[in-house]
Amino acid sequence: MSDGADLLQAWSEATPHTEERALTALAKLDWEALYTAFTGLPVTTVAPPATPTAARQIAPECDSDRLEPLLPLACEIGLTKDKLHTLTHKILLGHADQATLKALDQTLSQLDRLIADLDDAIMEARMQPIGRLLQDYPRRLRDLAGPLGKEVELKWVGEETELDRAMFTDLDALLMHLIRHIVVQDIEPPTERQAAGKPTKARLTLSASQVGDHIRIEIAGDGRGSIDMDATRPPIDTLKARLDSALTPGQGSHHSVWLPFTLATLPVLVVDCNDQSFALPLSLVQSVVPITPGVSADLHDAPPRHSLARLLALEERRPPTQGVLLDVAGGPCLLTVDACRGRRDIIVKPLPDIQPQGIAGAALAGDGFLMLVLDMAALLAAPLPDAPAVPAPPSP
Repeated sequence: MSDGADLLQAWSEATPHTEERALTALAKLDWEALYTAFTGLPVTTVAPPATPTAARQIAPECDSDRLEPLLPLACEIGLTKDKLHTLTHKILLGHADQATLKALDQTLSQLDRLIADLDDAIMEARMQPIGRLLQDYPRRLRDLAGPLGKEVELKWVGEETELDRAMFTDLDALLMHLIRHIVVQDIEPPTERQAAGKPTKARLTLSASQVGDHIRIEIAGDGRGSIDMDATRPPIDTLKARLDSALTPGQGSHHSVWLPFTLATLPVLVVDCNDQSFALPLSLVQSVVPITPGVSADLHDAPPRHSLARLLALEERRPPTQGVLLDVAGGPCLLTVDACRGRRDIIVKPLPDIQPQGIAGAALAGDGFLMLVLDMAALLAAPLPDAPAVPAPPSP
């Protein structure tokens, strides 16, 4: 027997109870639940019976390579947690010396780093290329256009663009809703296209790209451009999406769907306005600058300045003290706030029954209070209310 085997046997004989407890604990682990908790994917997927009105259920594959980092991270977190318990117990016994407190601070920092790494690894496992959703779109397009006597060619760009797999089913329903109305209402029959000097085969272009913290999906058709958008409004609320449409008579229609990068955690910058906390998507934030009361922002090359209080139609109780330089679709702008509280990772919950203007959702702050997540594109696109009076600074 080798030295390694001798050591293993000696360890097993010396610690039978420890080994037995470990094996018992491993046997009791619900491995399927653990896999689902880490990846969000079921171990087995049974497709529901298809119905004419049911949304197509998408079960994208998960690359095994993206799951590899999860187990080592989980083990490191477990070891760090045990070290944290040991240090806490030592402090409770009265051994709160400088070395112990320093070790506690280092362990907490390590735990924060490991949890952030685990969150990134889980998000990486959830991301899927949109090309997997589009694989059968040419066939579905032929099945849709054929009975109408129309010929439509589908071209897509950016199929490698990735987004949260949890969005696939609702995104498929949204895209097919738009494609269906483009084919039925916008695309002309071959004879009409020929008379208008167009190719008899229409072209439908679908492209996807990442823009900041959003995914932009564009659908363009070279039809009549006479779609009734009020009657064809797609289901976008579940995706927290925004739809921009442009119709050009005689040339076709162009639709842009803006989606959040993920429906899970979102890194944000927490800011204060009127004693209430709000969350700004961190991907929009370029820098934070101090604001000096009484100094005009109308300087050379200065970006447009917007007061968060005014954008939200709130009373400006005090002059702002900090500005957040944002990179938004319309260009850079400076958002003035009362204070900046730092970076947080939050889980955004939608507000489907309320849907306030400029609010993407809500999240719980660390102190237990509700924090609203700002949709800066919607806020800046909305007409500004009349500017409320800013109280004058107190006289000395």
